[in-house]
Amino acid sequence: MKLSFLRYYIAVAKYGNFIKESDWLFISQPTLSRTIQELEEELGTQLFIRERRFLKLTEDGVWLLNGKPCSRNYTGGSKEGRHRGVCHRQKCLPKPD
Repeated sequence: MKLSFLRYYIAVAKYGNFIKESDWLFISQPTLSRTIQELEEELGTQLFIRERRFLKLTEDGVWLLNGKPCSRNYTGGSKEGRHRGVCHRQKCLPKPD
């Protein structure tokens, strides 16, 4: 997972519009849309409900926007240290690259 994916997600989630945010982020709208879709595929969940004129966050989308850092070990309990990612519904997401 790339940090830029999360940065783009946060921008779109806060303002609910791909077109305005693509201008603000200096990328094309199709690229931004594709990046969000890749993030959704990587996480295995839909983050937005796409309406004709607006976007609405799903429950998972709200969680990702407001998620808390995970305190569990990413490696399933080994003592290699914490992954410093975020967890939701028994699934840990690693820290972005």
